[in-house]
Amino acid sequence: MAGFGLAEPDADGAQAALGAGRDMLKRFAGLAERWRRDAQIQAGLGVGLHLGEVALATFGPPSRRVATLVGDTPNVAARLCSRARAGRSCSPVLWQPPCRQAH
Repeated sequence: MAGFGLAEPDADGAQAALGAGRDMLKRFAGLAERWRRDAQIQAGLGVGLHLGEVALATFGPPSRRVATLVGDTPNVAARLCSRARAGRSCSPVLWQPPCRQAH
């Protein structure tokens, strides 16, 4: 799970998320091909994206602090990710105005 635009509210988190998703799919394609060729392992990667508000929760002692995103937005993104076919992204966010231009 990754969040974009959290630390910089004025940043275009939607465009950054779309770019990261595209990069992940592109880079994984080469790795998956190498695994298929060298080890006969079939692997795929799907990406789920969703735009909305999140709560950033941190917990644990200062020496081992952990952060996570909670709320409807990360839950929907996780569900979309599980439904995305290998090599594809699945996102209703692509129809939102800020993302239409980034896609």
